[in-house]
Amino acid sequence: VISAFTEAGVPSILRAKLDESNVNERDCLGRVPLHYAVLNNNEEMASFLIKSGADPNIQIFSRVTNNYKQLINATDWSKLLQEMPTPDEATALHIAVKNGRLELAKLLLQNGAEVNARGFGDVTPLMLAVANKRNTTEAIIKELIDYGADVHLMDSQ
Repeated sequence: VISAFTEAGVPSILRAKLDESNVNERDCLGRVPLHYAVLNNNEEMASFLIKSGADPNIQIFSRVTNNYKQLINATDWSKLLQEMPTPDEATALHIAVKNGRLELAKLLLQNGAEVNARGFGDVTPLMLAVANKRNTTEAIIKELIDYGADVHLMDSQ
């Protein structure tokens, strides 16, 4: 229910229903409300959720993760990163970076998002930014490096 409100951008309804015990609750897709706020480019909602105790480092996790890993062991990662909607093990920062959401990326970093978080295939937000072809890519890369992104990390491929 909270995820549906987050998608719709209804913070007033959420304020009445939200407490720290459910702000990080996963839905059937393994996502938490913060993931939906970032996916929907809703900075106001993301800020509200973080102030309400949302953990910016929670990863998406569903039962399909291991199947994906087995199926794409030999896949070209740069192509996969551009085409895959939102891979399992992504954090809200991965989502913001992949979708070119500079202001959301800044908000997450300012609130403790792990700049070198490893997602699916050991991909970091910086790797996603480099693979991205959006007009905010350069600014996002600079922001990630300013927050200490390790330019020497490698993915599992």
